[in-house]
Amino acid sequence: MNLNNTQDIDVITMYPIAVCKCAIGQDWYTNRFTVTFVPGDYYPDYMDVDEWLTKNIRGKEFNIEDALDTFGQYLLNEYNPDHLAVETEVKDVLTHFPVRVSKEYR
Repeated sequence: MNLNNTQDIDVITMYPIAVCKCAIGQDWYTNRFTVTFVPGDYYPDYMDVDEWLTKNIRGKEFNIEDALDTFGQYLLNEYNPDHLAVETEVKDVLTHFPVRVSKEYR
């Protein structure tokens, strides 16, 4: 659901978490996302975002970069923010060292 930004909110920072299986290393890992969302006319219903993550990212097979971009593209397309930056930090994968990946949209 798109909520009207009648409060003129400047920035929303979200911290969703999604466990995935790496498509390359075949190991389970936890995406600890940080989303910096500058709303335009709308901002997301956080329960809807969490439900979307459960249906589309959690428990699925993604490498870290694809999980990040899939989530970022969803937020961009669904809510049309003025600016969006998505980062994920992964520290619990057993097949390699900790990694942080980020992408800015627009």
